Amino acid sequence: MNKAQRLAIFFTLCCACADSPDDLSLDSTTDGVEADFADTSTVIPSDLDVFENQSPDLAASDVLDIEWVDLLTPQDARSTADMSPDIQDSDLAGDGADPDEMDWGPPTDTVELADTTPDTQTADMGIGDTTPDIESSPTLLGKPFLLGLSANNGAAEQGALLGLHAVRPTFSWRTVEPTASVDGVTMADVVSETAIVNYITGRDWSSFDTLAKTIADAGMEVTPIVGHGFASTLPLVNGIPGSPDVLGKTEYLARQYLVTRATVERFDGDGVHDSPTGVKISLWQIENELNQAMLTAVLGWRTPEYIDGISSAWADWFFLTELLSTLRQAVLDADPHAQVTTNFHTDIHAEINYFFDLPSWTEAVTQWAPLLDYVSIDAYPNYYQAAPPKGEVVGERVASTLAAGQGKPVFIMETGYPTGPAELGYDEENQAAFMVTALESAKAAGAVGFYWFGTQTLDSHSAVITETDLQNMKLLAGAFDSGDAASLLSFALNNADYVQGQLKDVGLAVEAYWGIVRPDGSKKPAWYVLAGFAAANP
Repeated sequence: MNKAQRLAIFFTLCCACADSPDDLSLDSTTDGVEADFADTSTVIPSDLDVFENQSPDLAASDVLDIEWVDLLTPQDARSTADMSPDIQDSDLAGDGADPDEMDWGPPTDTVELADTTPDTQTADMGIGDTTPDIESSPTLLGKPFLLGLSANNGAAEQGALLGLHAVRPTFSWRTVEPTASVDGVTMADVVSETAIVNYITGRDWSSFDTLAKTIADAGMEVTPIVGHGFASTLPLVNGIPGSPDVLGKTEYLARQYLVTRATVERFDGDGVHDSPTGVKISLWQIENELNQAMLTAVLGWRTPEYIDGISSAWADWFFLTELLSTLRQAVLDADPHAQVTTNFHTDIHAEINYFFDLPSWTEAVTQWAPLLDYVSIDAYPNYYQAAPPKGEVVGERVASTLAAGQGKPVFIMETGYPTGPAELGYDEENQAAFMVTALESAKAAGAVGFYWFGTQTLDSHSAVITETDLQNMKLLAGAFDSGDAASLLSFALNNADYVQGQLKDVGLAVEAYWGIVRPDGSKKPAWYVLAGFAAANP
């Protein structure tokens, strides 16, 4: 059964569900505040960490002598024994697709990377061999257990106070190239040294320079994202983010190669076209949650958005593989000694991916691991459900990734637990409990690093959350956890205005609460948990 047939069945289900007393449908009008979907679609989590005057109220030395496991009271330190995840990786099976179409199957049956490479050969684009030249190391940037923050603004100051080792900022393409046009650019136009030099000399890199220097001056490694394809990080083409559906796949690949290679060249430390700050960057994250690019398009973080994302370039697995390979080669063409990672989104049930003929996240790890020096993951097991805090799931995801990753070392690039909205059951105590278990379980499972998402955040939201919203969130969370894609999409189509407005605002309200520093600069309990763990793992 192909995707078109699946969608046809899905639309049939929509019609059937509309008359079913057990469906998830509800009236699309609510008592909530109307929201402009276009206004919120280009916000990415890292954009929320924008604050000034982040004056600390406690020096790092004040927590260095505290045993990190004692930073919480006994009642706050949740036991991992009663917080097993609802969905086990071992429960994820194939979807019974027809034998004449691609069947992702369980991880052990995954098609090898060489068999899934698009027909366009990388050699034809000047990319060359995709086998990493650098052997994996048991440590990450020389640390037995690297600790970092995934954020831009404020992360350097807080990371230094916490005693962390690294910060992951976003080096946004739009920052150095605010606008672009469709010019028919190909790989042949951008792989030459002349093309790279012209790009470097023709752009303003001061924002990247300042950000990198701020982090380095605070005594931490800079491990940035490049090749980021969210709507807020792409240059605008006639006012629209320059996604592969706007630029075309060929031109998108070429332009991402160009800006990525030029960025890495500026921070490779070889003395040629380098940043005047002298900052050298050794580890680069290429793209962001690319294995769930279609989902992030449906959520509005990529374009085309919402239902249009289902048929966009972000749903083309072969294109995504080619994109990852292209970005990797851009990094290595600039700096043969650099290392690369990409972060895998791990929160989506395999059956939802299979519904769209896409691999599960563990299968994606198996396929793409040969392109990486390190495999990094994102894990947010409490994104839609506040209780209980499921920090132990982070460790379980590490173990699954190690099993799928062909021997590559694994670390957590993003994880977190929001402290609000309170209406959804989130609070600071649960955030701290989540962090305790997440740190412990990740290290015990064999991870080589751990980045927390967010520093100082807004801790406020504009959505008016009603009882109807809470009931629908509970119903949808159940369908999400069980992998019931048909019910989720049926709900979305039957309640399009509600989903794109009120419910989207309710679901994404957590994005303003990931921080471990309150808006007034005071520290949440989780801050002390992380500081204590860092002191025990210097």
